[in-house]
Amino acid sequence: FARLPRLARKSKISLRNSFATISFCFFGYILVKNAIKESHYKERLEKEVAYRSKKLEIARNIAVVRAQEAEKAKNLAEERAREINKRKEELERFYKLTVGRELKMIDLKGKIKQLENTLTKDSNTQVPEENKK
Repeated sequence: FARLPRLARKSKISLRNSFATISFCFFGYILVKNAIKESHYKERLEKEVAYRSKKLEIARNIAVVRAQEAEKAKNLAEERAREINKRKEELERFYKLTVGRELKMIDLKGKIKQLENTLTKDSNTQVPEENKK
């Protein structure tokens, strides 16, 4: 029986060591598991950041292209507006010339009529029909 207490003490130490070893293994497992989980999460976030950065770059390129197209369209519209204004000015000049000519012709016809009337009253003669136009 003398050996029994010694064996019991040894088994207590052995139990403590076993418990400590199991505890360290358990907590080590949890820590490694969390480290792996965080690593996977970090990789997923990095992929998401890369994906969004790529989308942002594509959107920026599209915006640049659209801005260039808008600038070209604006320049084209301004050029066409200048052409239209030039054509409008030409048409206005032509209109003034033709209207002025027509007014002058009406005025001259009136003077011719007036001169014919004066001529017929003065000479009491009729102007031959072939001269009237």
